[in-house]
Amino acid sequence: MENKIAEDIYWVGLYFPDIQASVNSFLVRDEKTALIDAGAPATAQGIISNIKTIIDPKEIDYIILTHNDLDHAGGLKDILSVAPQAQVVASELEGRMIGMWGLTVQPKIVKDGERLTLGKHTLRFVATPYVETPGAMVAFEEKEGILFSADLLGAAIPQWTLFAHDNLTESLKQYQAWKLDNSSRAQEALLKVKDLPINIVAPSHGLMIKEGIKNYIETLAR
Repeated sequence: MENKIAEDIYWVGLYFPDIQASVNSFLVRDEKTALIDAGAPATAQGIISNIKTIIDPKEIDYIILTHNDLDHAGGLKDILSVAPQAQVVASELEGRMIGMWGLTVQPKIVKDGERLTLGKHTLRFVATPYVETPGAMVAFEEKEGILFSADLLGAAIPQWTLFAHDNLTESLKQYQAWKLDNSSRAQEALLKVKDLPINIVAPSHGLMIKEGIKNYIETLAR
């Protein structure tokens, strides 16, 4: 299965054809290697297996949590069991809640607009409060222009292809209405990222998006 999104950046998530849904995690390899989101308890072993096709999990330096929902952070304990040296990175509010997964780790706290340099790649964090949880955030990878958009810009998908080839407008609308209830917070978050130089959207659920990104964002923000 195709998994390379850009140079040194990989999809390591899982797709479930029975429910037309994916749980996406992403690996950024560099002088420091970052895993973006840890998946759910039920998907953690699959994510670990996917990581092992690319690197030894012990090479992971950071585990970025966009927020503490079950399908983003529930697999954290399993991931840390194979990457014990990795430092968890989260917003202050989400960092306080890591203990709910049975962990006593001290996370690296990042603020809105703060950057984490991995080497050639730099992640800029953008706070998107109450898009799912109070301290939710997305991450923008500045070298390739990849927005790791968490629950923004997700969609149900009848068939897995790493990158979307069809128009996703209706699928994106339906997902936002169902998952985010078309909330004003989701609209505010979309407006906050719309002027970033995005070349690829890598959501936590759904296909990667290369085409029509600005139009999708503006449409959903309305």
